[in-house]
Amino acid sequence: LNGNTYFLSFCNKTLTYYYISHISKFIEPGSIHIAHSKYISDLRMTSFKKKNGDIVIVMANSVHYNINVNICIGNQLLKDTIESDSIVTYIVKNS
Repeated sequence: LNGNTYFLSFCNKTLTYYYISHISKFIEPGSIHIAHSKYISDLRMTSFKKKNGDIVIVMANSVHYNINVNICIGNQLLKDTIESDSIVTYIVKNS
């Protein structure tokens, strides 16, 4: 560094950054995109089916309040609350 000190003066990781991070962590190459939704403007969702048959669902809540969701897969229903300004990932195991 030739005697110079370099500082990262500002680093702002947005919700989109973390959304992409979840996708790259949980969704493997060869997975098939099976659904996406922006049913309401404040909640983004995408889902993929992995090679082993597991389904990965990633949801991002971009507002400052919690959002209740219902996820229906076949005859199973999952009810959950996505906390404000957060991202969640669900993995539905192939049985």
